[in-house]
Amino acid sequence: MRELLSRPRAGPVWMKPEDQDLQPNEIRDALQHILASPTFVNAPQLSAFLRFVVESVLTGQTDYIKGYTIAVGALGRADSFDPRTDPIVRVEAGRLRRALSRYYASLKAQGAVVIELPLGTYVPVFYRLKRKPGLAGLVWDWPRQLNALPKARGVAMSIVFVALACLGLLATLSALRHAVSTTNTVLATGPPAELLLPLVSIQAFEIVGASPQQKLEIEGFRGRLRDALARFDEIEVASEGELPPQPPTRSTYRLGGTAEYHHETITLSLWLNDADEGTVAWTQAFEIQSTGARAAINDIVQQVSTKLAQPYGVIYARELADNRLDPRYRCVVSAFEFQRWFSPSASDGVESCLARLTTLNPNFADGFAMRALVALHQYYEGKSGSAAAVEQAVGLAQKAVDLKPHSARARQALMNALFCHGEIGSALAEGETAVSLNPNDMLVLHAYGIRLIIAGRAEEGAALVRRAAALSPIRPAMFEFGLFLAAYVLGDYEKAEAQARLFSASDFPLTLIARSVIAARNGDTARARQATERLSALNPDWRINTRRKLERYFPSMELLDRLVQDLNIAATSSAN
Repeated sequence: MRELLSRPRAGPVWMKPEDQDLQPNEIRDALQHILASPTFVNAPQLSAFLRFVVESVLTGQTDYIKGYTIAVGALGRADSFDPRTDPIVRVEAGRLRRALSRYYASLKAQGAVVIELPLGTYVPVFYRLKRKPGLAGLVWDWPRQLNALPKARGVAMSIVFVALACLGLLATLSALRHAVSTTNTVLATGPPAELLLPLVSIQAFEIVGASPQQKLEIEGFRGRLRDALARFDEIEVASEGELPPQPPTRSTYRLGGTAEYHHETITLSLWLNDADEGTVAWTQAFEIQSTGARAAINDIVQQVSTKLAQPYGVIYARELADNRLDPRYRCVVSAFEFQRWFSPSASDGVESCLARLTTLNPNFADGFAMRALVALHQYYEGKSGSAAAVEQAVGLAQKAVDLKPHSARARQALMNALFCHGEIGSALAEGETAVSLNPNDMLVLHAYGIRLIIAGRAEEGAALVRRAAALSPIRPAMFEFGLFLAAYVLGDYEKAEAQARLFSASDFPLTLIARSVIAARNGDTARARQATERLSALNPDWRINTRRKLERYFPSMELLDRLVQDLNIAATSSAN
């Protein structure tokens, strides 16, 4: 197999059905845009799969695109992989097709390069996006798609494949477009059933070459891992053993591993199995020195729990791509996605969806916490301008805490609401409690850290913000701004500028403020003007009364004065 993968490559070959001007660099640019999209950033296996098959075509290795080579070359399977007994490639191909459909559902650029994985083959085809007026989604060029399919297949079978792909694509686009509104409808008319969170069962570990004492240590590690996962509000954790039958809308996972003891080292291999699909969703191996093993194991508990269980982690990413989601759980996921990007389009229906969710299930603490967080963002953005909106957020968050006092998410929501209400001391106390309840939830840690920075405890808060960003599977918009703010408050303008250049959420007001401030300090009039004009276009209130808008985010007078001064410089630069 290694000889096969290292064989000298042929010259560039790519499929050009009728787009004769389609070039490899265009296809590679399209690939990079896809891999940078939210769905693929959270799905390393899908990204590796897509990159492998695209590059194989572009470098003349189309014949190498087979189940075996994809499994070994892209998905990290061993040379002994047997596609007859392990369906991982077939399963991941199905996920990849659905992910590509979601990506192109929101793409509106006429003539953009499409990378498609037709049903019945792992060989991708490339063509330009065409849309017809009045129709949403892709419009397929039937002759082109038929010609792009492997010629060994009969025309009739090709027509069947393409028809099925089109029907599946249109269904996916329609489902995505109406995801939140459909959820609202189901919540409004459906029975008040209990929310079905993803269920994780912790399996017994296989232990090799260990003494009785060492076996007890591994059991202790498994117990600590189970405890760490159980602290997250967005999943449920079960004891080991066979899982009882679950409803089809509930995802189930098994977490297990192997501990191999050697003379001076321990090899700890962990895996997360999707019990519904029978596939490995995640796996990682750790090499531990026998001396200092306890500290290393504690670190592994943090890494694994953070990577798997928190919002935007492995389980969340898989659930996000699953159309079978319980509509109640989809509502929670939609709220987290809104908080990830703070995109106006992402907030459509989220508030009403959460309101219906908590009406149907008045004991669901996480739902009240999410309602409070969404309400606060709307207040920050000026959609709810009165103090009553903040009072409502405090009430929702307090309800969440009353229902579930040991919920880190509920305490986070109460911290945010109290801080916005001006009760800084009480807010920070709630934040400290939230972190103690779940020190491995990076959303909680970051929220506490950024408020410490604003409250004047900059060094302490900056350390927490950096730690959260380093350990989080992804960096939501607020994480990016938090890194900027930490550097800015501490006077490290070079680092603040470097962070401002990396912002991915271009329309998040705080990132626009950061860009404007840094541009003004550097005398970059054009960039300062661009940021301030975009900020005003999103909400004219930013131009009318900048200070009042900033007061909602930053109750610290010292920090507020500093930001306003730099923004005034930016505004003066723009005017000149």
